[in-house]
Amino acid sequence: MKTLIQENYSVLKTKDSENEFDINDSCWVLSRDVKLNFLQFERKVSKYLLNRIKETLAYTAVNFSSAYTRKFFFAINKFVNFNKGVLKSFEYGVIKRFYNAYYKSSYTHVESLKYFLIKFHELHEELLNKEVLDLVSKWKIDKPNRTTGKIEKGISSRPLIEKELVGFLSKITERYNSGDINMKDYLMVMLMIYTGRRPMQIAQLKRKDLYSKNEVGYLKMPRIKQGGRFRSYFTEVKVGANLYDSLSKLKAVVKDFIENELDKKLSHEELENLPLFIDSYFFNVTYDLKKLYENNFTNLHMNSKKITERLKSVYRTVNDLNNDSMPTINSRQLRATLATRVAQKGYGLNVVAKVLDHTNLKSVLCYAKNNEEFSFRIDEAINDLILPYASSFLTTVNDTKQKINNDLMSIIKHTKTLISDYSEGPEVDTMSEFVSVIETKVISLINFSNNMDGEL
Repeated sequence: MKTLIQENYSVLKTKDSENEFDINDSCWVLSRDVKLNFLQFERKVSKYLLNRIKETLAYTAVNFSSAYTRKFFFAINKFVNFNKGVLKSFEYGVIKRFYNAYYKSSYTHVESLKYFLIKFHELHEELLNKEVLDLVSKWKIDKPNRTTGKIEKGISSRPLIEKELVGFLSKITERYNSGDINMKDYLMVMLMIYTGRRPMQIAQLKRKDLYSKNEVGYLKMPRIKQGGRFRSYFTEVKVGANLYDSLSKLKAVVKDFIENELDKKLSHEELENLPLFIDSYFFNVTYDLKKLYENNFTNLHMNSKKITERLKSVYRTVNDLNNDSMPTINSRQLRATLATRVAQKGYGLNVVAKVLDHTNLKSVLCYAKNNEEFSFRIDEAINDLILPYASSFLTTVNDTKQKINNDLMSIIKHTKTLISDYSEGPEVDTMSEFVSVIETKVISLINFSNNMDGEL
């Protein structure tokens, strides 16, 4: 396997980030966000098995993504710790106990170990017997219902109400104007608030992504797709005039900073490929000039963790919070806030999905269901549609009532016909959710009607 990899690739390169790495190294840097340290495994895993594990992980990084490889890595780490910190082989009994212990409480690790072992068997068939393969292939993963969403708790997980959002924006601007917050932090937070994009998407922005057309400012925002290459997919996002002007100033600052640091003028192409938000820590130590230019300045990009840290730092600054343990804010809360504001204006789930850059409607329901006002609006809309039928129960006679019952049953029939058009793809769960709500309300009205025989 190792020979096969090295024959196909003169240098191992991660598929999504295109970072280069050596399979023999104890530490792999697969992307700005993914670094795998094998030193801990070298003390716990037999040398031969560790080499085969690394070959499988290398195959995953080259052919799939750094994020997928990281999932496998941490699943193996959890399995090793479960086995008292030792791993000489993948034993049937230990694997079975691991599943029984974690298939509910840590389903992501169980799922990742399952697919790692399947891939491991494909590449190293002699090291995993058929009994183990049959066992993991039958594993059922008890995932939480994504359409139900998590119960929102505390200030760090719920959408900001109007007053909180306006206050936060006002404080940020005030502290920026007074010099308490620097330009980079200010604009990072503003972009997360106004675009709803994730820290990783903000981190991937380059200078060339900011431009204008017909006197309107735009950002070419990178999309995040599992297995997709670094900056392979984009969406165009319109930017307000004031924000565009501020981002243009940052763009100029980045140019001046890098050219002063290098004491040379860069070409137009080099300047355009500089990050919009530079990781200034890169210059805090003696840096390798080769790494600066590597992969179109990839090493100059901030990682998502640092952007999250800056968001929390800004929040603590504007609210005069000194203790890191005090309530703070996160990017998901800002995304939920934007989703809520869009929904409150009467837009449907498809618009919310587009605003949040989701690829399907199913994942948007977790934002909608975790917001009481949004849920109420959906409920209210359904009630308004059925209200004429409900009110007619109070005055109609039996034959009319039967006709209404037939009409209500027809609603169920037609909504189920509607969902048949979505028999494939991620929208089916969303449509099922909608049909379920309709059916529940219609049946309750029919029961209400039938129970009124003695009263009409």
